[in-house]
Amino acid sequence: MSSIYKQLTTQFGNVDATENADSFISFLDRAAAILRPSKESGYEMLRLREGQHILDVGCGPGDDARRLAELVGSRGFVMGVDSSKSMVGEARRRGGALGRRVEFAVADAQRLPMDDGIFDACRAERVLQHVEIPSLALSQMIRVVKPGGRVMVADADHGMAAINASDRATTASILATFQRNLRNPWIGRQLPGLFRMAGLKEVETRIVPFSFTDFGVASTLVDLEGLARQATQEGVVLAAAASQWLLDLETLAKSGAFLLILMGFLVAGCK
Repeated sequence: MSSIYKQLTTQFGNVDATENADSFISFLDRAAAILRPSKESGYEMLRLREGQHILDVGCGPGDDARRLAELVGSRGFVMGVDSSKSMVGEARRRGGALGRRVEFAVADAQRLPMDDGIFDACRAERVLQHVEIPSLALSQMIRVVKPGGRVMVADADHGMAAINASDRATTASILATFQRNLRNPWIGRQLPGLFRMAGLKEVETRIVPFSFTDFGVASTLVDLEGLARQATQEGVVLAAAASQWLLDLETLAKSGAFLLILMGFLVAGCK
């Protein structure tokens, strides 16, 4: 099993400890290009206006924070926070041209160091799947938003992933391995309920399917070869079955029948 792959799927909550931050940054850059349409939809759900102050939780290398700065204009302000010093360092490097309109800091999503009610809106993308207690992170996001402000979370539901393959049993076992790599693989379907239980109003949910027919592009987000190796080493599937499964996917890709579907949830509410 690729140690880098397992780090990418299990260690987003503790990037600095891996001493391999560049691989995480590279992964986020590749994913951002694929997920751009859903990102824009999430920004829209925040109903941003000129001059607002926005918090981006789990900002990574800062691309979303810079885009948010464009949307709130020259009188607006964006704060990006991430638990990784390496991510924050890269975000500061990339965002230098924006001056004081965008700032970045190291912070834990479950213990935000900001005062109550200082932001007009708050967002987090693909963060709650990695945190220990998603409801705590959400409550912190709500706390730092002003009354009437908006909170938006975008995350995946990996229990809804689907792959077209001939061997159903092996496919199910490998997808189960994918889910086990994450702290909260079903967070997508749980978000609407978490929002309502936290007291948010006007909860809006958008479900976004991501369909991939190109094996290479699909592997940008889900390393299918790495998953097959992991499942084999963990004794979940036999080596011969895993090898045949990958050959089957390659054959399907050549014939135009390869398909991977991932399911994303965008949920927003008003405080």
